[in-house]
Amino acid sequence: MQPRFKKYLVFFGLGLSLFLAVCCGSSKNQTAKRSLELLDSLVVAKRFMVSVDRAQPMMTTSMQSIANAGLFPPGSAPGQLYLSGGYNILKVKGDSVEANLSYWGERQMGGGYNTRNSGIEFKGLAEDWEYSKNEKKGSHRFNFQVKNEMETFQVTINLFSQMNSNIQVNSNQRFTIGYTGTVKELENDSL
Repeated sequence: MQPRFKKYLVFFGLGLSLFLAVCCGSSKNQTAKRSLELLDSLVVAKRFMVSVDRAQPMMTTSMQSIANAGLFPPGSAPGQLYLSGGYNILKVKGDSVEANLSYWGERQMGGGYNTRNSGIEFKGLAEDWEYSKNEKKGSHRFNFQVKNEMETFQVTINLFSQMNSNIQVNSNQRFTIGYTGTVKELENDSL
């Protein structure tokens, strides 16, 4: 191969690499911008849902015993449980909130002998709304309190520009648990 041809080949390769990097980078920026705009519109309308796919229970001696017995869902580890089936959802519509989330952890009191309300379940008006936005990161944070027949829940929802979320739920009867999931537009008017 002639030295002159090698030089052109190197310059062509560098130019092509630079072109691809710029094109792919701008595509990623446009996708991120669209995701951020969608998230902002959902937050302004207070009309979104989080489809939860992971739970992070507080690790206690009892939870470690359950993990050692192999009773966690497939693909799970003691601090990160995989939740399948799409049944774990938190919805926000205006000042109304609804949640049906699996609970993995310990109860300090309350409950009962039936299997009803074994998860984190509530539906109603949220109280003590607090909202903040991190402009630099493009993230949103909601804090609120909501009650059901037996419990009071303090909920923190963090929404991120990549359309993912983490949720923390504190209860007056259970240990704290965290969840991660995907932010979506509220599909219907039910709440």
